[in-house]
Amino acid sequence: YDLSKIAVAAASKPAVKITQQGESLSIQTSTSVRTTHVSFTVGESFNETTVDGRACTVMLDC
Repeated sequence: YDLSKIAVAAASKPAVKITQQGESLSIQTSTSVRTTHVSFTVGESFNETTVDGRACTVMLDC
C-alpha cells in the first residue's frame, strides 16, 4: 500500500457532486490532490479502483 496517498486522502476535505439521470448516477469527488469521477447504474456491477490502487467490483443497490 502507498501510505502517503492514504494519509493525504484522509486529511483532505473533498467536494462531492452527485448527479442522477434515471437509474444512472455520476459522482465527482475533488480534492486539492486529484479529481475522480465514477458513473454507474443502480443494481449493475462496475469496476472501481480504490485510493490505494486496488481494483474491485462494486454493486450499489439503492
